[in-house]
Amino acid sequence: MSKINEAMLDRMAAIFELTHELPPKLVKILNSGFVEREDHCFLKAFQKRAPKSDVKSATKHLYDSTGIECWVNDIRIDSEENEDHLQVAFIFAAKLIRKWKRSKFHRPALLLLATDETSTQLKFHLKRHEESWFAEDLEGYGSTGISVFEV
Repeated sequence: MSKINEAMLDRMAAIFELTHELPPKLVKILNSGFVEREDHCFLKAFQKRAPKSDVKSATKHLYDSTGIECWVNDIRIDSEENEDHLQVAFIFAAKLIRKWKRSKFHRPALLLLATDETSTQLKFHLKRHEESWFAEDLEGYGSTGISVFEV
């Protein structure tokens, strides 16, 4: 599992920010922050995607808790919107990780990046011992590039 400290976050963001800015849509998502509901954490900008009623009872019918968070906290950056989608995704990831580390939430979380030629997708969820959104063997994803950051 990858871990990343503040110094590396700063360097990572600085490299990509030399040539790229975050689109206003992504800045708005970051600025919205996080919200906690029934032992789940959502990006506040996406909380409307979460089940309207009892989140815990929804896990019985939909997914596990990690699955619900990944479904809600799902950001897709397409090459149609930004040719350099991977670089933009890394800037966003660095800023999201920094925001999480500085937030009131002191639980470990995971940030997953999956990329191919046309888009990069980010999923964010709390780390749970008995649940996982991704396979342990990252090589099994074939030509899709996968990075998992423990926050």
